[in-house]
Amino acid sequence: MHSGTMRLAISADEGVCMRMSHVFSRTLREAPVGADSKGYGYLVRAGFIRQLGAGIFSLLPLGLRSVRKIERIIREEMDGIGGQELLMPVVNPADIWKETGRYYSIDKEMSRFQDRGGRDMVLAMTHEECVTDIARFEIDSYKRLPQLVYQLQTKWRDDPRPRAGLIRVREFTMKDGAPFKKWVAEIDEFVAGKKTDEFAAEFAMMAEAMTAFKEIVNMNDAWTKGDKQMKQLFATRTLHAGARVYCGMLLLDQALLAAAKMKEKGEIDADFYKGKIATARFYVMNHVPDIFGYLKTMKFGDRSAIDIPEESFM
Repeated sequence: MHSGTMRLAISADEGVCMRMSHVFSRTLREAPVGADSKGYGYLVRAGFIRQLGAGIFSLLPLGLRSVRKIERIIREEMDGIGGQELLMPVVNPADIWKETGRYYSIDKEMSRFQDRGGRDMVLAMTHEECVTDIARFEIDSYKRLPQLVYQLQTKWRDDPRPRAGLIRVREFTMKDGAPFKKWVAEIDEFVAGKKTDEFAAEFAMMAEAMTAFKEIVNMNDAWTKGDKQMKQLFATRTLHAGARVYCGMLLLDQALLAAAKMKEKGEIDADFYKGKIATARFYVMNHVPDIFGYLKTMKFGDRSAIDIPEESFM
């Protein structure tokens, strides 16, 4: 390109161009003081991003174009394997987080507040609770499995030490993927193949919970007896129980990775990895056992006993 006539293609499909001199953002000769990574420095100098606060960045037109291209590629790949995009709210009622126990186990990284009605709310830092809450009502039979849903959504995580530009920030865009499938064999394989002495108690609990879950599933005919309403209720409660053991597996897998990283990196990010391990231990030992309550109430033979009160999940 010749000096003075440098152009920027705004839309490759439409062939629309704009002079660089008209672009909203401006370039800088030097990286800002305090830039702790080369990539961060390059993005600021090229006019892709600007920092608004600690771990909070604005995407300028060039930066937003780059992000949109990445999102388009992700959507094409996810749709190509049968994924269906949805969009979940950033603000979640705290009830679904209390149900999994993470409302209590996650420290100040999660922002909490009350709405004008005095109800506890959170800014979602991830969406496992939300998508599970949706799925347990939308998926009413194993015949509708497998399903794969995903979203590209803004997240807020009040990280105590944001750094390295966009690598560790407080507000960011995340791609969440949630596969719902017949996963009993997957959990059995996980429990048998990955158990370690460090998490012996947790793996023992998962094994017991899987035994109880299989017993619940095998009670299907006895509980439904052709009653459509009871079939729906049984499916919903079975998903509740299944969510316990499946989330336990996911969190325990994350704990294994965190433990390996701690051995590799020593004290670097140790608090972060310890938090992941503590969350997994708490969930597996305090919330996975809820499945035994499901099994016990079903064995009483009283259909109303299956409708466990909300307080039992706290």
